[in-house]
Amino acid sequence: MARDRAVHVGTSLALLLLLASGGGAADTPEGVLKARGLTKSSLTYVLDTENDFLKKLAAIQPRYDEVKTLYNDLTAIVHNQAAYDEMDVNYKLLTEHLRDVQAEIDAHPPLSNNMLRQNWNDLLQLEKQLRYERNALDRGLDLRWKTLVPESKRERLFAEFQKKRGDFLEDTRGLLDRADQIAKSYDQLAKDDAVKKALEAIRTDTKARVALGPTPEFKRKSTLLKNAEKAFSPASLTVKRKPGRTKATGRNTPRASTKSSRS
Repeated sequence: MARDRAVHVGTSLALLLLLASGGGAADTPEGVLKARGLTKSSLTYVLDTENDFLKKLAAIQPRYDEVKTLYNDLTAIVHNQAAYDEMDVNYKLLTEHLRDVQAEIDAHPPLSNNMLRQNWNDLLQLEKQLRYERNALDRGLDLRWKTLVPESKRERLFAEFQKKRGDFLEDTRGLLDRADQIAKSYDQLAKDDAVKKALEAIRTDTKARVALGPTPEFKRKSTLLKNAEKAFSPASLTVKRKPGRTKATGRNTPRASTKSSRS
């Protein structure tokens, strides 16, 4: 019985000493950080809510990849169509210029002096150059025409993109709010004197350059998430058609090159 009393006294004394020292592990630097929901990941103390956010974001990553792939495919289609339309308009302008030059050649007065002969030769050279440029553009149009995606297929891809984009944005709305809350929590922790002192104490004790989160991964992925709606805007996928031909075949060809036979 005397032994039991001695054990009880010893236990009570240990508890008193523990209380006198300030309460235990909760007052250690690690305890201070843990009490605020922070755990160590490599050299960064991160919120548990950040880890949960990244896990949920990883679950919908495949949907993001699908939307991105469709968007990139449609962007390439739109750019290709726009390039073709631009070439088409240039072809039309070049053809009109060539016809104007040929009309001027037809109406040219007799070559009665050196000035008229020089003007005649200049017109012939210009006609030759325009015809060369027009033929090169003609070949380019034919090649690009073969790569154009039919409008029906483009509309089908666009409809699929719109649906997947809408589903993805709906799934991420809650995550966007959570990302904002996590960022605000880190801002508040960065101003917490107890957190500052705990991190500094750990740096001094371990010689390690520990820091408060968020992690670079959180910053990068939360930014991608916030920019997704704007980055994948359907407005940028609209084909703005310009006036010109609708097919690369059946182009009207000006008459054959004028012969240099004017007296």
